Amino acid sequence: MDQLGISIQHDQDQNVKMAPFYYYPTQETFTLLWPVKDIEAEEQIKRDFLHGMTHEGRRRVLESIWKDMDDDELREIERTSPELPQPKSVSNVPIDMGMFEKKNQGVLKVYTDSKMVVTGLSEASDFQDVDDVQFQLVETPDQADICWYTHEHYKDYQNLVLKKQFVNQFRNEHLFTIKAELARAVKGKNLPFTIETYDLAYPRDIAQYILRFREARDNGEKNIWIVKPANLSRSMNMNVVTDEKAPLKLTETGPVIVSKCKFFNQC
Repeated sequence: MDQLGISIQHDQDQNVKMAPFYYYPTQETFTLLWPVKDIEAEEQIKRDFLHGMTHEGRRRVLESIWKDMDDDELREIERTSPELPQPKSVSNVPIDMGMFEKKNQGVLKVYTDSKMVVTGLSEASDFQDVDDVQFQLVETPDQADICWYTHEHYKDYQNLVLKKQFVNQFRNEHLFTIKAELARAVKGKNLPFTIETYDLAYPRDIAQYILRFREARDNGEKNIWIVKPANLSRSMNMNVVTDEKAPLKLTETGPVIVSKCKFFNQC
């Protein structure tokens, strides 16, 4: 946006809306602005930076990005907001590996959402392993003997047993591989290997993070925090910040967690 665009202030009672627009013939990018109500002469134009956010508690605490919010108001949000939901473990139905014994002969049907697996099996259609097992790609999980997931977490282990299928995941591994789930699982446990972490998808944790940031600042601690996407790998979109409001702004990119960098803070 130009100087006009960045000068438009936030207000829930907006009188304009804005949207990016890409014009392909000239390969130029514009910002479209249009009124949503009558605007009087010399009236200030304003837009809702949190447009579409319907969760009142989260909207209220995220408005601290643009409006000063004192500690008492943050404690009130912390007190009245619901606790974080506990991570859900999947069914503990016992799995008898003996029922898969006959699966190691003939053709194994494979369902996958991985392009790499599809390419590998397609290019090696006559591939055989040491047990002379061949693989055939299928279109749906219901048709498969093996389900190989890379973009989702399998949780229906009851169904897995009934259909006698293999899956490339351990039961409950999502509690370790999703950062937000792991943070919730260990929160409040005082384990020596964990660091204080807040899930910015929830108003209670946002309020707790801001209060903790201010406490560290007032106590003269090194206030270095690392912001991570709740469920991305390979260090994608990770940010190290020293500003109280920076992690809150990064929630626009998707669900994030924020952790106090104890290694930097010990330097």
